[in-house]
Amino acid sequence: MTQIKEHSFDKVDRAKAPVCYCKPHNLRGLYPKAEAVGFTGHSYKAAQTHYPDPETGQRVPLFDPRRQTWAEHFQWSQDGTLVIGCTPRGRATVLALKLNNEHLTRAGRRWVAVGWHPPAS
Repeated sequence: MTQIKEHSFDKVDRAKAPVCYCKPHNLRGLYPKAEAVGFTGHSYKAAQTHYPDPETGQRVPLFDPRRQTWAEHFQWSQDGTLVIGCTPRGRATVLALKLNNEHLTRAGRRWVAVGWHPPAS
């Protein structure tokens, strides 16, 4: 069985931010419930592959980190605590995965304070 890669930042910030990369079962993935695997982002994503762009209202595909470049669709806020979607796909992904939720922004503020964030590139 394929192992799931999971990283948690709980020890750093007590923010519930496990990161797990898996494909939803309905897209021929191994896991019937992606939310059970527990990725903050994927737990919100579940089997979603599309979400409405808040500017146009049109459903667009979510960002695919395996096939797309982060900087093409997102940027960090000036203070480094928020993810800003720069394209329809980026904006939809920020909302669908709740990338600016309270836990992650609180962690982001602490990471910025100690110089761990945002990434240089």
